[in-house]
This record gives sequence, structure tokens and C-alpha cells, in this order.
Amino acid sequence: MLKKMNIFAAILCTCCFAPIGWAQDTGKLFFQGTLGGKPIWINVQAATIETESGQALSGDLSGAYGYGLYDGRDIYLSGKVDEGGAFNVSEQDAQGKKTASWTGQIDLDLGTLQGNWHNAQNTKSLPINTRLVGMSESISISQAVPRDPDNGINAFQTAASSLTLPYFIDPSDQSLNTAINQTMVDFAKKSLTDKSGFSSETNEVRALTPTFAVIVNRNYGYGFGAAHGGSSSHHRVFTRANALQAWRKLTFADIEGGNPQQCLPQLRAQMITALQKDGASSPEQLEAKEIPSLDFLPTQEGVHFYFGEYSVGSYAEGTHQIYLRYSQTAGCLHKPANYPAQ
Repeated sequence: MLKKMNIFAAILCTCCFAPIGWAQDTGKLFFQGTLGGKPIWINVQAATIETESGQALSGDLSGAYGYGLYDGRDIYLSGKVDEGGAFNVSEQDAQGKKTASWTGQIDLDLGTLQGNWHNAQNTKSLPINTRLVGMSESISISQAVPRDPDNGINAFQTAASSLTLPYFIDPSDQSLNTAINQTMVDFAKKSLTDKSGFSSETNEVRALTPTFAVIVNRNYGYGFGAAHGGSSSHHRVFTRANALQAWRKLTFADIEGGNPQQCLPQLRAQMITALQKDGASSPEQLEAKEIPSLDFLPTQEGVHFYFGEYSVGSYAEGTHQIYLRYSQTAGCLHKPANYPAQ
């Protein structure tokens, strides 16, 4: 059985959280390799069971995959895997329509996912060959949070969070693990303080190259006194110039160009127009937001910007996403310096 590395204890003990136990590992796995000779990434999840030889995946298998470097698009997978690692899953588009199927084998001892892709008509097959690059660990944490700052120090309530933290299994990636998980724990700490309620957070690997990594954080929170919970997603991009440098979190400054006094109003206007086209009912709410603090994901040709529930519309609208091409921004946005060549 592939040995897993527990790197979270040292990080957690530096924060003002009280760990309350390790949650059951749900078998979230990240693979990279090829499908029909084209580069792909795969992120899948399945329940784990104990067998005579150790842990094994079994039951429902779900996740997503995509081609090349992650560009914000997921192709969804859903199906079954047995105790021996044999799987049969359907590939689905964003509307849930079946577009293809996969059959094959996940071997945790070898760290591989191999098999075949079959088109919807089952008239064409392509080989799938990938290796395990990253895994995840689930933990539960809690923190005492003041119910209302005006009520004094005795008015506390407990805020709790369940986190799924990713890590990469190659020893050379341990500095990246530290950078990623410190960022995630810091974010969870702030979330608990702000929301004062239970939250569940998963962090899914979407890309890993020698100089570029993408983690998608998905969060659900239920604040005390709220009518209902809310969900959000955040894209955490990490970068470095070369293998000798430390990893760091990508910021808006890495994609910002031109004079901010001119560019920020221009970008805001372009975003409001794009949000109107996307059906946002209150895009003017963007006027009160700081552009550099928005959730974004750079790609080869432009930048995705993501807006959570309530941020530019009603709860019923859900989330909104817009895309600005670098060529449309008159030099106000550019590709990050260390973005991998494709």
C-alpha cells in the first residue's frame, strides 16, 4: 500500500485552533498523465475500506478531469470502483449529459490509474495512462469565537470546520506542501472568525508543474442565526521562478499591468459589463469591492474571475464567472511571468 505522509501536525500546532480529531480519509487522489497521448489531470474521490492487505477504494467513484494545464473547466466523472481497484465511470458535461465512459484500474501500490476512454457510441477507444501525484487528508478543527464583540469576553460560541488538505507525495514537493497548507489553514482560521459557524472545506488539486500549482478551495458555511448556509470557491495559485526558489502564493500584482489609477476603473467597468451579460442582477455591487482581492485564475489567454453567492446578485442566482482576455484589457492584465509554456 502506498505510504501517506502526514505533514499537517506541525502546521496546525502553530495556529490558534484546537484539533478535535482526524476525519476518515475519503480517498481524494490527484493523477497526471495522458489520454490518447494528450496531457490530462484527474481528481477523483472514493470511500476507503479496510482489507486484509490494508486500505482499498470501494463503492462510488466521482471527480473531474481536464486537458493540459487547468483552465477553469472541469469534465465530470461518476461511477463505481471495486475493492480490487477496477472502475467503470461515465464522463459528463456541465449539464449532466453522458459524453463518454471510462474503464480501467486504480493501483494504489503502484500509484497508477490506467484504462481506456470510450466515446458515447462505444465505437472509439483511447488509452489512459496516469500516475498518482497528490493525495489529501481530512481534519476537523474548532475555535471559540465571540458571539458579539459588544457582549463582552464571556459571550462565546464554538465555530467548527472540516478541512480536506492536499499534499503531494514526491519528497521534492514538501516545500510546496508547507506553503499550500499554511495558506489553507490561515484561510480557515479567518473563515471561522468571520462566519462563526460550521464550515466544510475541500481543497482539490487541479495543476502541478515545476513552477505552477493550482488548488481549488470549495467552502460551505452555516453561520449562527443565518436563514441558510452558503457556498463559495476560491482558486489558490502557487508559483516560483525555478526549482531552487521557494513557492509563494500568486497575487493580483503578478497579473496586473499598466497604471493602477487608470487600469482598475477600466477593469471594473469591463467586469460589470461582463457580469450583466452573465445575468447578474446586481453587478453594481462590484463598485464597492477591491479588484485585487477578487478570486481569479490566470490562463494562457486571459483571466477567469469568480463571484460567490450574494456578491453580485441574489442567493438564488448562485455564483457568477466571467473571463477577460489579456488582449481586451489594453495592457491592464497580463500572463504571470512563470506561467508554464504550452
